[in-house]
Amino acid sequence: MQMAKQMPGMDRQAQAYFNTLPVLLQEQIVQSGAKLCTKAQLENYCKNSLTPEGWKNLTESTGK
Repeated sequence: MQMAKQMPGMDRQAQAYFNTLPVLLQEQIVQSGAKLCTKAQLENYCKNSLTPEGWKNLTESTGK
């Protein structure tokens, strides 16, 4: 089981959502340096980073 990564500046909902993301996507977000503080900002980042099929798979796998 992977350890949850604490992301500075994220609110609780964003942090909880971040922890459900695949590790590769988490690393992409960390390396991007994007300031994502809310769940909505994080979801928008993910939606724009993934193909439509990838976004569909992500939302199905995270249950969101």
